[in-house]
Amino acid sequence: MNVMELESKEAAGPETFSRQDRVFQGEVARELPKSLGKLKPIRALSSKKLFVYLIDDDAHFRETFLDVMSLRGIEAKSAASGVEALKELQLSRPAVIIVDVRLPDIHGFDLCRLIRRMDGFQNIPLVLLSASFRYNDPRDQIEGLLAGASIFLSKPITMENLWTEIDSLLKRGR
Repeated sequence: MNVMELESKEAAGPETFSRQDRVFQGEVARELPKSLGKLKPIRALSSKKLFVYLIDDDAHFRETFLDVMSLRGIEAKSAASGVEALKELQLSRPAVIIVDVRLPDIHGFDLCRLIRRMDGFQNIPLVLLSASFRYNDPRDQIEGLLAGASIFLSKPITMENLWTEIDSLLKRGR
C-alpha cells in the first residue's frame, strides 16, 4: 500500500488518541508501517537554500511560520496532516522537519517513527511541538525523543525561539 492509497482509506471525523492507539484509524494502522520502509525521496529540491518542513494542522501557525521563514530567506513548506506530509516527503528532503504532536490523522510520535523508517531520513533533525498541557509531562517528552524527535518544544513558542532551536539543531548536526 502506498501513501496515495492511504489517503483514500483515511476515515472521516476527528480522532482521539490514547497511548495504546495513536496511529491512523482502522486497517491503515496495521498496514502503514510496512509500506513506509520502502519509501524513498524521488527528487531533491533544486534550490540551494535551507529547506524546512512544518507539519501542523493549525493554519494560522503554518502561515506565520512560512512567512517568517521566507523573510529569513529560508525555503519552507508545510502540511496540515500526516498523510499530506508523507506524500510530500517522498518528493523532497528537508534539512529539518517540525511535527505537531496532535494531527488530525496520526499522532506526532507515530509520524516521527514513520519518518525515521524512511530511507535517508534517519539523521534529519525532527522537532516535536505540542500545545497540549497533556504532553508537558517529562515521560511524554521522553517518549517523543524515543520516537525519533531531536527535541521536544511546547507551544506557545515565538518564531524567534523556534528558529533558535532549529538553528542549534542544524549546527549540531541533529
